[in-house]
Amino acid sequence: MKKNLLVGLSVCCLNTFGCYAQDRVEAEMEVELVSSYLWRGYKNAGISVQPGMNVEFNGLSAGVWGSQSLSCGGLKEVDLYLSYEIKGLTIGLSDYWWDEGDAYGYFQYTNGKTSHSWEANLAYELPFEKFPFVLSWNTVFAGDDYNETGKRCYSSYMEILYPFSVGAFDFEAVVGATPWHSPVVLEERSGFSVCNISIGAAYALSFGKYFQIPLTAQLVYNPALNIFHAMAGFSFLLRKGA
Repeated sequence: MKKNLLVGLSVCCLNTFGCYAQDRVEAEMEVELVSSYLWRGYKNAGISVQPGMNVEFNGLSAGVWGSQSLSCGGLKEVDLYLSYEIKGLTIGLSDYWWDEGDAYGYFQYTNGKTSHSWEANLAYELPFEKFPFVLSWNTVFAGDDYNETGKRCYSSYMEILYPFSVGAFDFEAVVGATPWHSPVVLEERSGFSVCNISIGAAYALSFGKYFQIPLTAQLVYNPALNIFHAMAGFSFLLRKGA
């Protein structure tokens, strides 16, 4: 994605919201480089640059995230999202747009002729301090999500995530599955399929109050395809707010 545009928008958001609600608004901008782009147990692309920007206000978050493969003709992705969190419950909407060289234009929304997929997101963090499991469900309800007969699939993905820390390292253990044929997530299989068993680790190098360089690593096993994936990455994160 265009880094200069993201920088400009981020600075604009930081200055504008900071003037009126410095005690309640937080904005952040991040640019990440990963060895592989892994999503829900699937390898979408190889080495990729992934910029993003997010603004949060009293539990309401809105942002844009993208991925650009560094290989010739590789995957390009632009996502928009909106979510609201209250007492551990998060409700959200996501708009995914993928392009591998043959996609419809970004502003093409005609039914059956669009590369967008719109997804409803629901997540809940259990209120147990020692066992803060996060349960989530995600379902595509519009856009490019049809089977070979032209019927909408309502591609879905459900996940159990367990976050924990060891020293200065933050970990996430994940088990995820598709409850039925879900081509947006796992085109190769139909029916219920466990597609994501993973463990990820992160460590953040902090420089001052607002700037960090998070380092990440992840090991993923996809039982549905019997494939292992490994990923390493680092990012530049700028955060400002209350």
